Amino acid sequence: MKKAINSILLTLCLFGCANQASHLIVAPEINTLVTPLYNQQIASLQVADMRSGSHVLQILRVDKAAELYSPQAPIADVINRQLEKAYQQQGLVLAEQADKQIMVYIDTALISVQQTLMNYQANSHISLRVAVVNQDKTLTKTFTIKGNSNGPLRADMAVLERDFNQQLAKIIEQILTNTDIQQFIR
Repeated sequence: MKKAINSILLTLCLFGCANQASHLIVAPEINTLVTPLYNQQIASLQVADMRSGSHVLQILRVDKAAELYSPQAPIADVINRQLEKAYQQQGLVLAEQADKQIMVYIDTALISVQQTLMNYQANSHISLRVAVVNQDKTLTKTFTIKGNSNGPLRADMAVLERDFNQQLAKIIEQILTNTDIQQFIR
C-alpha cells in the first residue's frame, strides 16, 4: 500500500514538473499605404523559421522550469500571410516558381522574461533576414528590433503579446517599405 501511494505521488510530481507550451496569439497588424510599386511583376515568396525552438515567449524563474509559449499558428505562416497580402496590394504577382525570389528567414523571435517574486524584466528580440534573388544577383538585408520592459509583480501576458505583435508589424513594415528591396525586385 505504501509503495502504491509513493508511486502515485511520484507520478503526480513528475506530471506537475512537466512543462507543456501554452499558446500566444501572433497577429501583427500591418499599416502600410497601398501603392502600386511592382506593376504585375512575378516573384516567389518563401518564409522559413530558422530558430531552434518554436516558442516565442519564455518565462524564467530561479530554480523552476521555464514556461514556454508557442504561437497559436506557426510564425512563418503568419509572416508569410502578411507579406503575401501586402505584396499583392503593391502589385506583385506571387507564384510558386519565378525568376525573382523573395526569401525571408526568421533568425530570432523571442520574448524572454526574468520573473522574480516581486518584479519582472522582459527583453524581446526579433530578427528577420531577407534575401532577394533577381536573375544572378542576390540582395541580403537583416532587420532587427529589440525592446525591453519591466515592472512590479508578474508580467502581463496580454501586454507582452501586444508588444510582440507591434514589434513584428513594425519589422514587416520595414521590409515592405525598404527602398533597396523595392528597387531590387523591380
